[in-house]
Amino acid sequence: VPVYKGAAAPLVARTEKNEQASDFFGRDGIGDQPHAFPEIVATDALSFVPDKPAAVALIELFRKTLDVTLICIGLLTNIALALQLDPAFAKMPREVVIMGGNLHGTFLINNSLIICWETPSLTLPLISTIAIL
Repeated sequence: VPVYKGAAAPLVARTEKNEQASDFFGRDGIGDQPHAFPEIVATDALSFVPDKPAAVALIELFRKTLDVTLICIGLLTNIALALQLDPAFAKMPREVVIMGGNLHGTFLINNSLIICWETPSLTLPLISTIAIL
């Protein structure tokens, strides 16, 4: 599976700090359990594509592959960049699934998951753009 480099920084800087995030995600962002994840080996880097940004790769993938679901399990910056580069990207995925909350509002940070917390200015416009088109 090819791996592309995503955006280096958010499109909109946060002015407030999420004090609960370290309680929820740990000080390192991965639950303070660095040994619980697979070891990265040299051959893992073979799938890295250094010369193509993730937003461009998304557009190319969805142009040539029909009937694909876009599943967002991280911040939405690269999706926003893809929409800026090509507004038609909004119509390309068959459906879009965003891990951004749950029905009961439990086990969450201020009733939102980190995607919505870190990118609030992107989440609603992205959902609106994709849902309307």
